[in-house]
Amino acid sequence: MTSSEATAIPAASPAAAAPVRTFWLRGRELANKLAAYRLVRLRGPGPRVRYGDRWADLVTEVYRREPFAALFRLERVGRDLTQETLGRRGLPSGLLRTAEVAALPESCLLMLHAGMGLAFAERTMGALPRGAVERDVAAALATFATLCADNALPGYAQPAWEPLGLIVRLFHPHRLAAVAGALAGYDAEPRLCFWHGVGRGLYFLPRYFRPGATRRAVARCRREPLALAGDEARTDALAGFVFAATMVNLRHPPVLEAVVATLGDAAAEEPVVAGAVAACVLTRRHTTPHDPAIPALLEHRPRAPHAELWRRRVHEPVATALQVHYPALVAAGRLPQLLRHRDLAAIAGGVVAEGRR
Repeated sequence: MTSSEATAIPAASPAAAAPVRTFWLRGRELANKLAAYRLVRLRGPGPRVRYGDRWADLVTEVYRREPFAALFRLERVGRDLTQETLGRRGLPSGLLRTAEVAALPESCLLMLHAGMGLAFAERTMGALPRGAVERDVAAALATFATLCADNALPGYAQPAWEPLGLIVRLFHPHRLAAVAGALAGYDAEPRLCFWHGVGRGLYFLPRYFRPGATRRAVARCRREPLALAGDEARTDALAGFVFAATMVNLRHPPVLEAVVATLGDAAAEEPVVAGAVAACVLTRRHTTPHDPAIPALLEHRPRAPHAELWRRRVHEPVATALQVHYPALVAAGRLPQLLRHRDLAAIAGGVVAEGRR
């Protein structure tokens, strides 16, 4: 399928154009969500992990395939290899600190760490008994924190922590308040990465797969974290939601345009939305630099009433992030910081200022 075929909306008479467009957009978003979920969670196409498989061989196989799915498949490789290790020899140490991993291309490391964190979150949260109390949840969280610290490369703790929020929100929602309470004693970085993951989980919550439910999902993304952990948590949850929506729909700019438009025009949220879209595109650019979806996104030009919103929230932030912020973040090794809400200009500016000293 060519990029033009992938993004084309069926033609219709002027009277029927709006309903047909809405139907296509909602159906396409649903298909994109299901495809992403299948690539990461289910036994979809891609490398199958078996005992004795090497990181290098699996990563090479992922990069042989078409670029858009590579990011999701790398996350799956990280998850499956970690699960295989957990099942064979228990809680590991130094999993991504080996000489073999050091020889891998840097482009794969973000998503391998995210996949590893996914497996650790599934293991620690899934092992909690039905009648677990707050003390048990706190102990499970401590185990998760130790696993991330012992197995992630220096500077890569954030992409390992972020999937915890996804797993808790999707599969253990009854423990959300207890995990949020236990996290109150942790530093801001793991706490806010967790809420970024919660926002990503809300985007994939099955009840919001129904066409037209995105607006309700956004409302919950604003309301739920605020009640449990305050305004900072709400900001990161919204950023995670937008990050997920951008990643899943990147090949179909009209779908992303519709999602971005559902977020309304609250001025206070504009930097959060624009930052999350840009952070997602930088993650994609770093992992699959030749993905044609990125230039296609920049070429997209919506008509009124979304043209100005798209310029502010997508086109200008993405173009600036790619041209200005990305080189500075790569040079300083700060790309893993994209897995929570950040002011990219402030981070990149800090990198440049450090370099001038």
